[in-house]
Amino acid sequence: MLRTLLLVTATAMILLAGVVHGYRTDRWWTSLALQRAVDNLGRVPLTLGDWQGQEDPEGLDPRQVERAQLAGYLSRRYVNRTNGSEVRVLLMCGRPGPISVHTPDVCFRGAGYELLAEEKYPPDVPAPEFKMGRFRLTDTAVPQHLCTLWSWNADGAWRAPDNPRLAFAHFPALYKLYVICPTPTAEGLRKDDPRARFIRLLLPELDRDLFGVTGTPP
Repeated sequence: MLRTLLLVTATAMILLAGVVHGYRTDRWWTSLALQRAVDNLGRVPLTLGDWQGQEDPEGLDPRQVERAQLAGYLSRRYVNRTNGSEVRVLLMCGRPGPISVHTPDVCFRGAGYELLAEEKYPPDVPAPEFKMGRFRLTDTAVPQHLCTLWSWNADGAWRAPDNPRLAFAHFPALYKLYVICPTPTAEGLRKDDPRARFIRLLLPELDRDLFGVTGTPP
């Protein structure tokens, strides 16, 4: 009798562990919250003030999408109609575990970029919170520079914690935002740069379209 009871208990624990794992990985069903988060990506407008967006015709490499376990994403290039400034926006959505990793300081190195510096952006404003990486591609006749900002959002607040996997682990869905700006030098993004103003236009729109939040400070 005792042996049978132990066997039944062990079997029940194995089944329970399988159900929990299936729930966490969406093996048994697709998370409704995650699906809603993906659907909200389609609400982000192509026009923001003087900036006109265009969908990336190629999109991300399917292998990148699979490796990052993205549930959905948008990839766009925005151009300012008055001064010609350009910025690329990559907004990804998925479960917190996979979305919290693969940051530019890791990914860009695989493309040949050297990380020159990583810092908080903006430096004197508590929120929204981004990390800014300044990169240089040296395997060219003329060095190329990129200034890339990234942040995460699960509840209407853009944050860039030191341990995003831990900070967002309890949420059903997570967004990760990249704002990628080619720069002539390695100094990064200045406050008076038109692309810094673009970010101040973009964030309230994202808060409204993704979370229904209004009144985000610039």
